[in-house]
Amino acid sequence: MAPGEGRRVYNTVVGELEIYTHPCVYEPAEDSLLAIKAVKQLADEGYQPGIILELGIGTGIISVAASRLFPQAFLIGVDINEYALRTARRNLESSNSTVIACNWSSCIGGPVDLSIVNPPYLPVSDELEECSLLSKAWSGSPGLLEDICSELASISNAIVMIYSSLSGWSPRECLDRRGFRVIHLLEESYFMEKLYAVVAVRGKDWIS
Repeated sequence: MAPGEGRRVYNTVVGELEIYTHPCVYEPAEDSLLAIKAVKQLADEGYQPGIILELGIGTGIISVAASRLFPQAFLIGVDINEYALRTARRNLESSNSTVIACNWSSCIGGPVDLSIVNPPYLPVSDELEECSLLSKAWSGSPGLLEDICSELASISNAIVMIYSSLSGWSPRECLDRRGFRVIHLLEESYFMEKLYAVVAVRGKDWIS
C-alpha cells in the first residue's frame, strides 16, 4: 500500500461514504461534495436516469453517491489515470457499473441520460513529478471546459458540471446553444473563490 493510500469517511448530503483513496488520485474535496449536492437536486426533482456517465471519475465518490440516489441506473465512469481507474473500480464494486480507460467521452457509443463532470477547472499548468496525471485533475483552461461542455451536450439529456469563479468561463452559453435549460445553480464561497454546480436539462417536461 502506498503512503497516503487507504479508506476515509466523507460526510455528504446522501450520508457518510467510506471511500478508498490513493495519493495519485484527486482526493474528494469541496467541489466533489458540491457535485453530489447537485446530483441530489435531480433526484429530488424525480428524475430517473437509466444510464449515468461520469467523466474523470477519480475516486468515484460522486458515482458512489449517484448509485445511492439512482439505484436502478447503470453507471459508466471514465478516466485516463490508471490509479483512478483502479480506485474507482474498488469503490464501485458493489454497484451496477463499469469503469473504463477513456479520454473524456470518446469511447461512449450512444446517448446517456445524465452526465456528471468535476473537470480540471483551474487555469494553471501544474506538473507533479511523482504523479504526472494527478495535476490534470485540476489544471484546465476555458477552451478545455468549453470542449467538455460541448462533448457532454452532444450525448446527454441532463448535465451536472462543476466550475469556478477562477475558471474565466461559464457553461451558460454552451448549454443555451445546445438547447439545455439550467434548472439549478448551486454556489459555495471560499476565501478567494466561488464554486458553482450547474444542473441543466434538455427536452424534459418532468420539471417546471
